[in-house]
Amino acid sequence: MELPPEVSKELMALVHKHLANRPDALNFLRIYCDYCHKIDDLVDVPEYRTDNEFLGDVLNTALEVFSSDFYATRRVKLYSLVKEIQNSYLDSVIAETNVNSPKWLKDTGDVLRCSAHAMTMAVVELVVTEETGDYAAGYKAKREISLLCRQNSYEQHHDSKGNPV
Repeated sequence: MELPPEVSKELMALVHKHLANRPDALNFLRIYCDYCHKIDDLVDVPEYRTDNEFLGDVLNTALEVFSSDFYATRRVKLYSLVKEIQNSYLDSVIAETNVNSPKWLKDTGDVLRCSAHAMTMAVVELVVTEETGDYAAGYKAKREISLLCRQNSYEQHHDSKGNPV
């Protein structure tokens, strides 16, 4: 199961290393990443807001994410993260779209656009902890991918000169 192509090869290799025996976790992340991109497209592309096929696709993807066995069996552990990701994303949209946003908000909003990476780190930590029974091993696995997730997010959202895109 492949993650989206914008995920760096190095990050993808580490995620696969930690989730190699868990196609359910990889599939959940793939669908969740797709969901995040579709929500972002809904916000960024005005014509998608009135495209019934696109809206149906977004709603169907949401159903796939939140009714997946992986999410359902870990809902108690993932629900608060999903809500925080949603909140951070909405803050980043305000920062990006409001021309009157103060500099601190624009600067903060620029680093809030890492929804799928936050979920990826959480899933890796959960799965490694579940498989080893060792919370320290789960945390270590999350730390192993953390900076790569941040770098990947930065590279997705900035041009070669470091300007937000």
